[in-house]
Amino acid sequence: MRERERGDVVVARPSARGRAASAEPVWFERLAGEELTGELATWLESGGPGVADVPGTLRSCLVPRSGETAG
Repeated sequence: MRERERGDVVVARPSARGRAASAEPVWFERLAGEELTGELATWLESGGPGVADVPGTLRSCLVPRSGETAG
């Protein structure tokens, strides 16, 4: 199923700093719960896509984009 056809997806868009580093949006699924949403918030506050690495706890929630595999 394409990313845009899913109902449980969160897209983290790069900040200006991330865009300057040529970062692309990062797509997640199954982020329900305080622990995972807290991890997402902390990662975004740290700079998010292109600035900070995706935390290990969120890697299992990555949605592979067309032609990619989850990390």
